Amino acid sequence: MREKRNTPVLILSALDEMSDCCRGLNLGADDYLPKPFGQEELLARLRALSNELRQGMAPDELRLPDAFFHRFGKASRDHAYWRLWDNQGNVIVSHGEMEDETMPQPTMPPTSGKHPYTKRYAGRHFELLISTPNGGQLMIGRPMAKEFDGFERQLASLVGIILLGLLGAAGLAWWLTSWIVSPVSSLAQAAAKITHRQLDRRLDSPQSTLEMTRLADSFNAMLDELQNAFIKQRQFTADAAHELRTPVSIVTAQSELSLSKTRSIEHYRQSLQTCLQASSHMRVLVDQLLQLSRLDVGAVDEEVSLLDLDMVVSESMRMLTPLALARGLTLQTSTSPCQVRGNPNQLRQVILNLVGNAIQFSDDGDCVAVSVAVVSDSAELAVRDMGIGIAAEHLPHLCDRFFRVDKARTTTGASGTGLGLSIVREIVAAHDGTMAIESQPGVGTTVRIALPLGTVREQVGSA
Repeated sequence: MREKRNTPVLILSALDEMSDCCRGLNLGADDYLPKPFGQEELLARLRALSNELRQGMAPDELRLPDAFFHRFGKASRDHAYWRLWDNQGNVIVSHGEMEDETMPQPTMPPTSGKHPYTKRYAGRHFELLISTPNGGQLMIGRPMAKEFDGFERQLASLVGIILLGLLGAAGLAWWLTSWIVSPVSSLAQAAAKITHRQLDRRLDSPQSTLEMTRLADSFNAMLDELQNAFIKQRQFTADAAHELRTPVSIVTAQSELSLSKTRSIEHYRQSLQTCLQASSHMRVLVDQLLQLSRLDVGAVDEEVSLLDLDMVVSESMRMLTPLALARGLTLQTSTSPCQVRGNPNQLRQVILNLVGNAIQFSDDGDCVAVSVAVVSDSAELAVRDMGIGIAAEHLPHLCDRFFRVDKARTTTGASGTGLGLSIVREIVAAHDGTMAIESQPGVGTTVRIALPLGTVREQVGSA
């Protein structure tokens, strides 16, 4: 048999081998193999030659009509052929063009049954073989060039369709990718143009997908927060410069005045006292600015621990008692045992600032009440005074940095830096607490601080 084969031939050979497996199920090759063109005619001619041999005709006298050999095509590649072997496998008669190495079947074709013949695919040739009376084999075949040409055309068409499909899929994928990436690219280009000098610019919300719209909205929300933070930072810097300029100007003017000519000792003493007051105010302001800067980045001084808030309040009230007595004020303290996690120095500063403000802005002889109690799952610190109160329009701005209500509220003429309540708010926020201010003109002001209660688990962990 021919050894030269290609992919289509291998497929046909595999199908031919499957016929052996199907015989056990009473299925022959003809039941599932595609029949080559003219198979029945080949089989009829093969049986006719076999009958002639059985009738005693000499092998060299066997003949087939010339028209039969051209039955499958006019070209020489389509001409049929036949060959006869004896029982030793020697060629007795051969007619038509075929390869010299064409050999009989290794096993004799069957002589009975539904298909008393053997068919095989040798290269691009289809052949039928039957047994002869003398134990030889008779074979007739034809080239399958036309079938393979059609198969190759179909294969080429299939490959072309697959390639077109792949190209179409690639084009569709490219279009989809461009359609999906285009909004992201536009957002990236627009975002790249936004600098710290153009924080008022916003991204346009694309209408392509809900996800892109959410992305743009989230980015715009972040820009809003950044813009507000920058505005507050600029305002804070300007206010700080303004507040620092006043004591510096006082020190400079007083020094220039004292040095302009010879002065008396008393004048120099008063001048130095004025410079000392201005520098003290400036030192307090600088300390508060540094503390706010630390609180802005979430820094909590020293180590946080479990502490008794009522004990911190009691210690702070003892420190403030002399200041209250100097004003003729009464300090009332009502505390209940409660524990919170926090920094004792910072919480003490909260109490000193709040009670100090209440003392400063109360009339002589009034009462300032401080209480500590457990409310729900929080420890509540309340500072209440009986001063003239604060107008409703000022309440939202009390914790703004450098904000101060009109000095008419201050009965002593004292004034602060406008940073005390800002520091209190930042400390409370750093301790995961909340702060609320209630005030009514002519009645007084109440400041409430709520801090999370400490737990037994935290107490064990801090031990």
